[in-house]
Amino acid sequence: MYKIAICDDDEIYRKQVEDAINTSPYYSLCELYCYDKCNDLLKSNEQFNIAFLDIELLDGSGIELGNNLRKKHPKIIIFFITSYTQYISDAFATMPFQYIIKPLKNEIFQREFERAIAFLKKTNEIITFKTQGDYIKINIDQLLYVTRYNRKVSIILIDKNEYFINENFDVLEKTLLKYDFYRCHNSYIINIKYLEKIMIRKNMLILYKKYEIPVSRKYIDNIKHEFLKEVGVII
Repeated sequence: MYKIAICDDDEIYRKQVEDAINTSPYYSLCELYCYDKCNDLLKSNEQFNIAFLDIELLDGSGIELGNNLRKKHPKIIIFFITSYTQYISDAFATMPFQYIIKPLKNEIFQREFERAIAFLKKTNEIITFKTQGDYIKINIDQLLYVTRYNRKVSIILIDKNEYFINENFDVLEKTLLKYDFYRCHNSYIINIKYLEKIMIRKNMLILYKKYEIPVSRKYIDNIKHEFLKEVGVII
């Protein structure tokens, strides 16, 4: 079951999101938890998979709420629902899955909700890598980036562990593409989900708050395109 939090101090919009989920093809897979206050949601001990958050709430900021939820549930998918597009740039660091502009349009909501469910299923997949004499299984969602140096290929996980693997870098790129990994440099393949910032003047990317990854001119346009898809505005 997917546990979904809805937090909006406007009962009408809260009910709209609830009704939209209950009429989706995935309603039987979902448990809904509705809140009108930030603190009530944060006090919950439920392990949420998805959260729909209004950006402006009476008892606090939806962006701050999203940051706090991300700390409690690193894998959570966050949707911001708002009438105010000026706040969108402030919310990038929260790594939201998508923004939905009020008033809600059911067709758009269903499309994005289906995409979120598909993403959850995909990121729970396990991939096997061959190391020096052993095999390791990694949850694809734990893989931050892949790099090569002097013909050695290594994978770096979000828990900071690094493994040297016996894999061809170019073949690995094709394998990881379906999981939304993209090459940004001749020696780097990144998990686009964890891309937080593109520093165009420095030809540098910021992954997962602190990792600086080079990006070359050859790949930057595609990286920008995929990044904007991740943080795009749905109107």
